[in-house]
Amino acid sequence: MHIKLFLFAFLIHFTNLNAQYEIKGTTIPKRLTAENVNLELKGAGVRTFMWMSMYVGGIYLKENQKISQDLIEKDQNMGLRLQIISSLVSNKRIIDALEEGFEKGAENGLEPLQKRIDQLVDFFEEDIQPGDSIDLIYKNGNTSYTYVYRNSNYLGKIEGFDFKKALFAIWISDEPADKKMKQQILQGI
Repeated sequence: MHIKLFLFAFLIHFTNLNAQYEIKGTTIPKRLTAENVNLELKGAGVRTFMWMSMYVGGIYLKENQKISQDLIEKDQNMGLRLQIISSLVSNKRIIDALEEGFEKGAENGLEPLQKRIDQLVDFFEEDIQPGDSIDLIYKNGNTSYTYVYRNSNYLGKIEGFDFKKALFAIWISDEPADKKMKQQILQGI
C-alpha cells in the first residue's frame, strides 16, 4: 500500500514539474486555458530595463502551431502571459509601456483603437506587485475578443482582431518593446 501511495505522490509531483517552464528563476505555466481555449507555451523571454529583469513574457498557441513573428497577422487563438518579477514594475510603467507599444504597433494609427486601449488601461488601476500575472487571451470567432485576466481573475474583454494585432505587436513586431526579449520568444522553447 505504501508503494502505491509513494508512486501516486511521485506522479503528481512529476506532472506538476512538467506543467511549468522556468526562465531566469521565474516559472510560468506551460498551458493556459480560458474561454474554452487551450493553449500551449511556445516561446518565452525576459523584459529587461537597464540590466534588471522586469517581467517574463510567454506566447501561447494551439498545440500544433509554431512560434513566428507573423503570428501578429494571423486571426487565430493565442495568449500572452506577463509574470511580474520586479517591484519596479508599477501600474504607471505598465500603462506607459502599453501606450508606447500601441503607438509603434498600430497599423492604422491610434484613433481606431483608442477607446479599446483606454479600456485595457482601466484594467490596471490596482497596484501591480512582484508575483502578479497578467494573461491576455485572444479568441477568434464571429466576434473576436481579447480576454484579460490578472492573477487568474477575469477583468474583461476587448473586441477586435485589429486590437489583437496591435497588442501582440508590442512584443513580437519589427519594433518591439524589447528586442532581446523578442528574440528569446521567437527562439521557442
